[in-house]
Amino acid sequence: MGLAESFEGIYTGDMIGMSMGEEDGVSAYLESLDRLKDLDVGRGFPSHGALEGPFEECHIKTRDIIVNRENKIIEALKKGPMTCEDLDTLLYNPLALIYCPWFSSTTEAHLRKLQQDGMVIRDDILFRWRDY
Repeated sequence: MGLAESFEGIYTGDMIGMSMGEEDGVSAYLESLDRLKDLDVGRGFPSHGALEGPFEECHIKTRDIIVNRENKIIEALKKGPMTCEDLDTLLYNPLALIYCPWFSSTTEAHLRKLQQDGMVIRDDILFRWRDY
């Protein structure tokens, strides 16, 4: 995290000492993002989300991006089991996956969170909704 006084903004990178790819990545990311939302800064640059507008708007847009991504995973798994790679193609543009293959680690972080929440079950390489 870095503060730049000259433009009264904040660049949060992967937030305070964590990454979406870590064990509690998505939950920790959202908690960290929420802790920063009340800072008195004009501009903010949260990773994994919106980069335009006042920080308060970026916070809301970024949170929505992450929650919407998780909801897409939930809806897809309610239709039947899928691999992480299947979900990647649902969540990201194919060109983005070629140039940014690490996007898959974000999908994996969402799946870990959903497993920890008891919503998703992993069976070898397949993930399925708990009621499927």
